Amino acid sequence: LFDRAATKARLQDYAGAKIDADQAVNAAPSRMEAYLNRGNIREMLRDAKGACEDWQKAADLGSETAARYLRETC
Repeated sequence: LFDRAATKARLQDYAGAKIDADQAVNAAPSRMEAYLNRGNIREMLRDAKGACEDWQKAADLGSETAARYLRETC
């Protein structure tokens, strides 16, 4: 699911990527990467609030990258 979401995002199929990213979060709710990636996809979909929520969750799980995105974007 992670790879499929990333591939769709690279192809600019952000709606399809979001579906896969949602499934990845549901399948592995303790993986910071799932929230980080979905946050990135939400940002591309211009869902700033959703992106910040996902980055916050990823940061809470230990992602330094997500913490940086929060400081720079949210």
